[in-house]
Amino acid sequence: MKEIKVYLFSELSDEAKEKALEYARYNIMEWHWMEESIKSLGMGLKHFHFDLDDYELDGLNASRGYVSFSENPDHDGDMGITGEVLLDNLSGDFDLDNVLSGECVFTGYCGDEDFIDPIRDFAENQSDITLTELMDKCVKSLLIAIENDCKMQNEEEYIEDFLDANDYYFTQDGSILWKSVIM
Repeated sequence: MKEIKVYLFSELSDEAKEKALEYARYNIMEWHWMEESIKSLGMGLKHFHFDLDDYELDGLNASRGYVSFSENPDHDGDMGITGEVLLDNLSGDFDLDNVLSGECVFTGYCGDEDFIDPIRDFAENQSDITLTELMDKCVKSLLIAIENDCKMQNEEEYIEDFLDANDYYFTQDGSILWKSVIM
């Protein structure tokens, strides 16, 4: 049996850290909140009588992703109303005070709040947009939040903290050792 000295990320030389970061960024790291964000998206749309039909998300570039949604066929509301009438409808039909409470009311995940931000803006600065257009803004708001979160999780400091917090081990040159090799 061969013995080798193992290192935590924080114990590596700067050169070895660069090698470890590069490997981790492309082989270990993944965006940790995708499932929760998709649930926020679907439940937010559902709350306002829309169905999430299809999506493809690119966490590092929101403009390359897409979300397709449509009015729920069981809903008989007027999707063409705008402005103050739409705000009145939102307040009465959709429990707007609860939605705007800041309590992540759709799923309990903070993506709910990213989805809701355009509704807050609409409630404060009514404009002549339809509910469908408002939902489109909500979807885009969540996609941008996803992109920002993904970018943050690809920053060196985040990856360094992740590697140390999860007890990844490395050789002196920064090559990762999997726990099954060490034990």
